[in-house]
Amino acid sequence: MYENRRHLRFREIIDVRWAILGTDISGEGQLLNISSSGLKLVTDARFDPNQRGLLYIDAHGQVPLKFGAKKGKVIWVERLPDNKPGYLCGIEFASDKGWDKILSDWINNKTEELGQTGDAKILNNYVMLD
Repeated sequence: MYENRRHLRFREIIDVRWAILGTDISGEGQLLNISSSGLKLVTDARFDPNQRGLLYIDAHGQVPLKFGAKKGKVIWVERLPDNKPGYLCGIEFASDKGWDKILSDWINNKTEELGQTGDAKILNNYVMLD
């Protein structure tokens, strides 16, 4: 299935922690990809898809996320296949912060790095067009 995307997505598989702001609901997950407008996240079973509110996503461990902690709203949710516990979520970044210089700089650096390669297989591993 082809999707018409406005923002280039970069595959970044990173262990993260998440929390629904204003609640005591939190857990762990894995970031799968990120763009300038949002990210794809796999959550653990503690995620409640019926709970409304902003999701806060930060590094799992001592090393901070290279593009900074993120806040956003859940746009879509799917159960994981094969009855695995957890959910796959599409997150749209909150716009309350205005321009996100840390994320913008990270995307620019990543684009520049990937622009140096001439190997389509390498690009296919890190850039997502569908």
